[in-house]
Amino acid sequence: MLVAVDWAQWQRDAGEFLRKHPGAKVKELTRAERLLVPQARAAWAVVHFRAGAVAREHGAQPCDLCGEWTGSFCEGCEAVPYAVCTACDADRLLCHHCVSSGKLYSEVERTDLQGYVEITGYNNEKGEFVRYDTPVRFPASDVPQRPDGTFDIDELMQYVELGRRPGQQPRAKSGSAASRSA
Repeated sequence: MLVAVDWAQWQRDAGEFLRKHPGAKVKELTRAERLLVPQARAAWAVVHFRAGAVAREHGAQPCDLCGEWTGSFCEGCEAVPYAVCTACDADRLLCHHCVSSGKLYSEVERTDLQGYVEITGYNNEKGEFVRYDTPVRFPASDVPQRPDGTFDIDELMQYVELGRRPGQQPRAKSGSAASRSA
């Protein structure tokens, strides 16, 4: 579960960005521009809202730093974390809240989990967050990937919802061809 952004405010910020930069092609903004130019991250998140639909079904929020839709979290948050995408995390960045609290990445880094994915729960079909008593951890190399190299969230969630790790076959849904042939 991630801190939910104030979506109405992000939309206002996106509008303000477009008023200040009427010729900007938001889809072509670089990550660096989104990190540095005020309100560019919000414009990016708004323009990519539809593309982030599947990720949002699993609790994703726009990255607090660059606006990329993500289910990843800030390493420095101690309670419900803000969203920080994998690219910003790889650059050792923390959310705005942690930075304003004076935290440094090196002070909060969890080196014991490098190269691993940790899942603390999932959003069920009612949109409720189901938290695991113990987080599920497995090597990032075992996570199903799409041809473009990004995580296949749908396939990964099939494993997570069944309490299994990637690499194990998820149980076939009743009525599927796999369960009928058994």
